Amino acid sequence: MLGHTALADDIALLLGRNIAAYVGLALIMPPFPGHRAASVCPAAVPVVCAATGWTASGRPQPWAWILQPAGSPAGAALAAVTLITGLLVGLRHPVRPAAGNT
Repeated sequence: MLGHTALADDIALLLGRNIAAYVGLALIMPPFPGHRAASVCPAAVPVVCAATGWTASGRPQPWAWILQPAGSPAGAALAAVTLITGLLVGLRHPVRPAAGNT
């Protein structure tokens, strides 16, 4: 978002958007499968998007934010929603250390 206002080039926009979304995913997942299994989710996203995120005409699917072009409002919105959701989930369900690991 800030990259758009600062007129950053495409790679900076993509990098910022994707990092924000990956951080959001990393914060969303631990309460559900556990923090160890949750580490696989951010690693699996690029594989799933690359395998299933394209239409027959070669354009990215709307849900595949990682494949969207740098100036895509849909990609930026999905990344922002993912990050905000991750922050809210992280505040609601903080990860606690395992017993004996204080």
